[in-house]
Amino acid sequence: MDDMRAIRLQLKLSQIELGERLGLNQSTISRMETGAMPIDRRTSLALAALVTAQEKDDPSGGDTSAADRCAPDISAESVGAIQEKAA
Repeated sequence: MDDMRAIRLQLKLSQIELGERLGLNQSTISRMETGAMPIDRRTSLALAALVTAQEKDDPSGGDTSAADRCAPDISAESVGAIQEKAA
């Protein structure tokens, strides 16, 4: 899934690092990114929480969304699309 990969890249995480944060193997992240494995609800929620955590760590205190700050070319809709597909 391109959205998951784009978010991971904008967070500057490798597949291994994202997997560690989400409690998944690197191979599972790879399969989800390519669409070979669907993203389950738990993973989509954990990914959204990771984006939200990044927002809280942002020292700028601006009013842009988490997706905009940690992934400027990723819209909040992309995170929502991941969650929607997992539902």
